[in-house]
Amino acid sequence: MDIIQILVQKGILPQTEVSKVTEDAVSSGITIEEALIRHGIKPIEILKIKGEHFDIPVKNLEGVDIDSKVLEYVAEDSVLHYKFIPIAVNNGMLEIGMVDPDDIEARDALNFIASKTGLPFKIFLISQNDFDKVSALYK
Repeated sequence: MDIIQILVQKGILPQTEVSKVTEDAVSSGITIEEALIRHGIKPIEILKIKGEHFDIPVKNLEGVDIDSKVLEYVAEDSVLHYKFIPIAVNNGMLEIGMVDPDDIEARDALNFIASKTGLPFKIFLISQNDFDKVSALYK
């Protein structure tokens, strides 16, 4: 997926900014998403575009309290390795926030966790920033 081109197509990022964003990412050693944010694109806009692209619901975790018991469903090392995190249990389903829903290994790990816990899961796309904040709760 080329998030930049999607943002251009939707009129969120002017075509004239594309090379600036790309150069900023390369020269600063940051991700394209971080460069987009530096250039004034709101993180929630990026998240929504990615959610539409992957056809996965988006969850903004800002201000959301994560119950510490929910964190017990997934070990910290798995959370940090696969970049997914348990965020709630609703109606007998474990809600998982993922940074990269294209990660096949992460999905395999989720299937394993679901078989061990006996809980099916539902994936939500979350931002890297939200992931960082929630994963810090393991400390």
